Amino acid sequence: MSTDARSGVSPVWLTVSFDAEQVGSQLVWQVSEGRENLYERYGPFCGSLHLPKDRKLGVEVRGYGSQALQSFEVDSAILVTVPADAKYSPSPFSGHDVAAIPLGPFPPPQQIIFDPIIERAYGITAVSGLLNIGSEDGAWHLSMVMTVTIRTRSGDGAIDVSRRVYRFDPESYVGNGTRP
Repeated sequence: MSTDARSGVSPVWLTVSFDAEQVGSQLVWQVSEGRENLYERYGPFCGSLHLPKDRKLGVEVRGYGSQALQSFEVDSAILVTVPADAKYSPSPFSGHDVAAIPLGPFPPPQQIIFDPIIERAYGITAVSGLLNIGSEDGAWHLSMVMTVTIRTRSGDGAIDVSRRVYRFDPESYVGNGTRP
């Protein structure tokens, strides 16, 4: 996670994660700025993704699995923004006047590491470009749909390839969450 050289301000990061062995398709998500978690636990934005205005947003994907996890690739990832009110623009991201924003490319994780503390292998990748969070206050339903190819090693040593679809859909707010 880096600092924007022009503004000297660290971007806000949306981190989504999945486990190759999970039964469901729900992504776990977190929004952070440096070491600060921006997930709102109370107040008017409780349970939502609250984005600061006029900032940049990066997207990171973390894939987890058992020791059998060999690699994963993000084949596609799309953010979908639906305004909560007809007065809002289709997207809270500057330069995007459509509701579906393709993300990517995501390079393959450089390595898969086994963490004995959590007893899971994991890899991390991040989209190379950053989205510009606009200056418009408002509320949007934010969804992400991601297709991932996962490679695991079976008991006989063969590589098994599977393709999964993961998603998430929290409410999101920019600024004070309302439009003047």
